[in-house]
Amino acid sequence: MIHAYLWLAGFALLAALLQAVYLEGWRAPVAVAAAAAFNSVLSRAACLWTHTTAVTLIPTAAWVAGLWLVAATVPGMAEVLVPGNPWAVALVVAGIAGGVWPIARR
Repeated sequence: MIHAYLWLAGFALLAALLQAVYLEGWRAPVAVAAAAAFNSVLSRAACLWTHTTAVTLIPTAAWVAGLWLVAATVPGMAEVLVPGNPWAVALVVAGIAGGVWPIARR
């Protein structure tokens, strides 16, 4: 079970990187939709192994941490992932909502 959650967290980190990189230009709406959909899939997969809410939120927490890491380490991303950018706000809201929605539905 721990191995599965490590895989889910790893995919969440990779998704955060890709979605942040594609947050500029015409691809921004696609990145926001992908954040909601992919985090929903990760949370549904996390629900397969436990009913503990804190454990099922591991992929979503990893995704949020991934966005922070991208903003802190990838050159130029600190200017994109700011609260003043409406696409950045939409990405964070959609990603968290997508990750929490399957857990809230149970």
